[in-house]
Amino acid sequence: MKKHIPIIIYLLAMASFSFGQPGEEANDEIRTRYFPKQQVRVREMPARENVWVFILAGQSNMAGRGVVAPMDTLPDKRIITISEKMEWILAKEPLHYYEPKLTGLDCALSFGREMLQLVPDSVTIALLPCAVGGSAIHQWLGDSLYRDVQLLSNLKNKVDFAGKYGVIKGILWHQGENDAKPERIAVHEENLKKLIATFRTIAGNNHLPFLMGELGSFRKAPFQNKYDSINHILHAVAGSDENSFVIGTDDLKCKQDSIHFNAAGQRILGWRFARRYAGYYVSGRYSYRSAVSSNICTIQKQLLLPSPNRHTCTTDRVQYIGQGIKKRELRTNVSESDWSDTHRERFSFDNGRTWTPWHLIFKKAPEKNGFIQSGGPSQGGSGPLDPSSGMLIKRVFQRILEGDPGKAISSAWSGDRKFSDHGFYQLSADNGDTWDEGHLLKYEDGPDFDPDNWGDPGYFRTN
Repeated sequence: MKKHIPIIIYLLAMASFSFGQPGEEANDEIRTRYFPKQQVRVREMPARENVWVFILAGQSNMAGRGVVAPMDTLPDKRIITISEKMEWILAKEPLHYYEPKLTGLDCALSFGREMLQLVPDSVTIALLPCAVGGSAIHQWLGDSLYRDVQLLSNLKNKVDFAGKYGVIKGILWHQGENDAKPERIAVHEENLKKLIATFRTIAGNNHLPFLMGELGSFRKAPFQNKYDSINHILHAVAGSDENSFVIGTDDLKCKQDSIHFNAAGQRILGWRFARRYAGYYVSGRYSYRSAVSSNICTIQKQLLLPSPNRHTCTTDRVQYIGQGIKKRELRTNVSESDWSDTHRERFSFDNGRTWTPWHLIFKKAPEKNGFIQSGGPSQGGSGPLDPSSGMLIKRVFQRILEGDPGKAISSAWSGDRKFSDHGFYQLSADNGDTWDEGHLLKYEDGPDFDPDNWGDPGYFRTN
C-alpha cells in the first residue's frame, strides 16, 4: 500500500490546479471526460462483519454534480459499491447513475478513502448510492416516484440486498435545497425527524448514525436566508438526537450555478463525513451513544449571587491584572440573551483578602447616533505578558449594534444582520495600570473605528 502513496499525493496536487475549481463549467464534454469506461466486479466478498455499509441519500449535492477527475476513478479493492445491475463493483466516481445527463462527482469515494485510514485493515467500505437530484423530503417520506426512481423503495431494496453481505453502519444525508421554501421550512424539522426514524427502521437499527451535511453558504439573499433556516433545523435535530450529527460546509465553494458544491468541495465534504463518523470509533469498535435511564452524576444546587430582580441573572468574573497579586472582579446583569448591563468592578491588591468598594462602570452600554457599543478598547481586564518587550497584551472584543440590542442580535436569524463584531488588541507598559488606545485587527481593507461615527458602514461590514 505504501508504494502507491506518492502517486496519490501527486494526483491530488494536480487536481487542485486542474479540476474542480470554483468556476468549473458543467458542460457535458467536461462533465463526462474522465468517466470510467469499465466496471470491475468484486469476485469474492469479505466476511459479512467486515463489510461496513453506508447509505448515501438526499438530492443533487449528495448525488454529485462536481467534475470528475482521473484521481476520482482510481479504485481500491476495499471500497465497493452497487452497480445499476445490483452487482458489487469497485467504487469509481461517479457512483450515482439515476440521472445520466446530470450526475457527476459526489462525496462518496472521498468518504471511503478517508474511512480506510480510520478503520481496521480487515474492513471494506460499501457505499450505497440512493440520492436523486431535486427530491424533496416529503417525496422521500411518501415513497414518491421521482425522476423514474421510487425513492424510499429504491433505498430499501439496496439496504435489503447489502444487508446480506455487510452491516449497515451509517447514513450520509444531504438534502434541503428543494425544501428551502417558507411553507416547507415550517414543517422541515418534523419531517426530518420522521425521515431519520424511517431510515433507521429500514436499516433495523434505532441508533444508526445519521450524518447531515449543511446546505452551502454561497447564495445571495433572500435564498441564503432560507438555506440558513434549513441549516438551523439540521443543528436543532442533531441536538435532540444522540446519534445524529451535522457536517459544516460554510467554507466550501460552489460551481457557477451557485447551488452545487464544486469538485474540491465534494472531496472535502466526504473527508469531513468520514472524520465526523470516526468520532464514534473507540478501542477498535464503534459504540453508539444512546440515552441512559440511570443517574450518571449528582448535581447540587448552590446560589452564589442572588438575582437582582426577576428574569435577571448576575455574571461574575475574577482575574489577575498583570504580573503579581492584583485582582479585578467584574459583575454584570443579564436580562436577555447575549446582552448585559450594569457593569461594575472592584479591585484587590492582596490576592483577594480585601477589596475596594464597587465602582459602577456604566448602567447602560454607551450609545451614539442610534448605535450601541458593547466591549471595545474601553473595557477592563488584562492579558498575558510578552517577555521580550515586557508589555502586557490584552485581546479585546467589540460589538456595535444598531438600535435595540435584543432585536439587533435576533435579526441575524432572518439574515438582516444589525450588529458587527471586531477584534482589537491593547498594550500596557505599566503592568496593567494603563493601556494604549487599542489596535484593530485588520485582515481586509476598511476604515478603523471612528469614536465619533460608530455606525460607519465601511467599518460595520469589514474586518
